[in-house]
Amino acid sequence: MTMKKLLLICCAVFALTSCEKAETTKPPLEDDKIIFEPYQTNFSGYPASTTIKFESSKDWDVSVVSMTTGWLTVYPMAGSAGHAELTVDIAPNCPYGSKDRKASILIRAGNTTKKIDITQEHLLTFINQKMNPTYSSTDFSRDGETSVMQYANVIGGKGINIVFMGDGFTDRLIADGTYDNIMRVAMESFFSYEPYKSFRDYFTCHTITLVSKDETIAEGHETALQSVLDPGSTLVGGDNEKVIRYIYEKLGFDEEMDDVVAVVVVNSTSHHGTCHMYSPDNWDFDGRGFAIAYSAFSCFGTCVTHEFSHGFAKLADEYVKDGVVLTEEDKYYLENFSKDLGWDKNIDITDDPEKIKWSHFLSDSRYASDDIGIFEGASYCAEGVYRPSVNSMMRESYEGYGFNAPSREAIYHRIHKIAYGPEW
Repeated sequence: MTMKKLLLICCAVFALTSCEKAETTKPPLEDDKIIFEPYQTNFSGYPASTTIKFESSKDWDVSVVSMTTGWLTVYPMAGSAGHAELTVDIAPNCPYGSKDRKASILIRAGNTTKKIDITQEHLLTFINQKMNPTYSSTDFSRDGETSVMQYANVIGGKGINIVFMGDGFTDRLIADGTYDNIMRVAMESFFSYEPYKSFRDYFTCHTITLVSKDETIAEGHETALQSVLDPGSTLVGGDNEKVIRYIYEKLGFDEEMDDVVAVVVVNSTSHHGTCHMYSPDNWDFDGRGFAIAYSAFSCFGTCVTHEFSHGFAKLADEYVKDGVVLTEEDKYYLENFSKDLGWDKNIDITDDPEKIKWSHFLSDSRYASDDIGIFEGASYCAEGVYRPSVNSMMRESYEGYGFNAPSREAIYHRIHKIAYGPEW
């Protein structure tokens, strides 16, 4: 072999190996990436909203996994590559049962998925950690302060006033925002149920700050309303005259009072709730009459809604208590006074499907899935009084049931009567 041939062979081998080496050193395809900015994952029982910011190398989409639904909302649910922001809205955690809750937000971009775990403790957990039964207020300067959590926006009509206040909250709980947050929990819980949810814009929600000396609702302790919790029942009440006086003086309501409901949040983790109702000055249309709805924390979210609806739409209780029977006085009330005023539209003393108050729902196919019927037992009585559904907000509110159709109708009518007048 000549030197010239050997040189050509060596050059060919060198070229071949050079090509192979060039191919193997090509950079690998870059993985799909999701890069986050710092974000919050743990929340108290209050309603909250947070933003999750990230950079994505590909178009992305979101899914949410949780054992319980309806408490966490994420939007948008999809987006393009580049900078992105997710808004996470968290509902108050105050159902009966004192359970913390958890959800996983899954963000997928191409072949990459990242998980964000969101946890929220129960309101009772937070309240129990927060309260100090030995503390006493020294600063009462903020007593009587007013604010508005939301304004009504009613086209062609007037707004409906709700007044929120609390008993057993000291100056320190007002200064650190606990009082305001609790008022907001009460409001958001109330608006989580239909038909209030759909007609939220019809309501103006006021707060009045009440500074209590003590944080304990019990004999020997001083609170702004001196609320009393009945140990043998769920009854609770306080200084109703002070509630009324503060609404008159601080908010200037006068003629509107017959259309106002006050919600009093009592700083106790017990299971107590009661609505105190007053006769109206003018009986000219359904459901009028000022009311005060008291609610403690045990089943706070539903208790506020249940008691408020007694006062607002004049709905009756649908549950039964042992040993309670329908008296002649109760029967006369339901046959005459209650019926004439448009109160208690969710109970009746007849089981005749042609005459019962909700007869129009029984044959309406649109309400077939509501399971509306005639069920004996309501207004504490096991016999002689009838309700429209097996369970509802007005029967077992702590289980999370919503309103049955006759109750929703009563609320709907009440909203529109106030907003648009008796001629509506």
